[in-house]
Amino acid sequence: MPSQYLTHAQLLHVARTGRQQNCRLLARIQSLEQILGISPRRLKQYKCIITLLSENDVPGLCRLLATNLCRGASPRFVYQQLEKCLKKMYAPCGNFSHCEYDIAFIAKSLCGPRLLFALQKAYGLPSRTTLWRNAHVPELRPCIASPTEKEIEYNLSALFDQSIWKVPPLDSLKHAGKVFMMDGVAVEEVCRYCPACDVVCGLCHEHGDSVDCGVADYNAIKAIKTALDVGKVHVGKDATVLALGSLSNPDDYIPIPVLLSSSCKAEDTDQLAYWLDLFLKVWRSHPNGENYMGQLPYWPVMENLLFVLLISKLQ
Repeated sequence: MPSQYLTHAQLLHVARTGRQQNCRLLARIQSLEQILGISPRRLKQYKCIITLLSENDVPGLCRLLATNLCRGASPRFVYQQLEKCLKKMYAPCGNFSHCEYDIAFIAKSLCGPRLLFALQKAYGLPSRTTLWRNAHVPELRPCIASPTEKEIEYNLSALFDQSIWKVPPLDSLKHAGKVFMMDGVAVEEVCRYCPACDVVCGLCHEHGDSVDCGVADYNAIKAIKTALDVGKVHVGKDATVLALGSLSNPDDYIPIPVLLSSSCKAEDTDQLAYWLDLFLKVWRSHPNGENYMGQLPYWPVMENLLFVLLISKLQ
């Protein structure tokens, strides 16, 4: 039969357990008192931050708050960082959003690097070098000599990327294909180095295949200069541009150039017809071509007798 009273050892165990529980409760009470003592000060700091944000436009605010939240910064430190931003003593760098990259690219494309520099200082947009390093900006790669399938495929992949271009449904009137545009444009009559291909570009496509445009060493550059001096190849006096525009889709109304080839004005309709036929062949087989963007039903020509003769020959 169990005893009615506790033994001495049991009494010691109960006392020790109660003391430990009392110590834990006292520690929790002290912790809550500290939190309650800090809370008014934190609320005051948060109120100061909200007041500061309501009265000022802080450049790069989202990136500044995201960085400090990831680091677990206190409200007081965040407030100090905001004040430094307003005094131009601190600027958050990196972690730009896609929207910021798009705005910076539009500013640089339409108004040049000066406007981008002003927006960078005023609103914390990425700089020109940051935009060049990180933003995915499709570029038209000029033809080195006579146009090749590889060059056409690269431009179609870069300029008609399926992640950017959203084609309307097949039953929509907007899905009426592309219009074919071709014309000659003036260019600066100089040769340039293309770092992407490690070649010299700017030579005429009529005679560019007769020389090696690569710049593997200094002798290759001297060989190109000798060919230019003797008239074996020429610097392009203008460039033949091939562009594609939408027929009835207002979302992509601006024509997109897909081929750029320098010319010395010695080409005839047979040469031009050959690489136009090559482009149409690549357009029909490329994943971003006819199967995705639509057919090429029209052939408008712009102010060039050679192009008129070419279209009459193709027809």
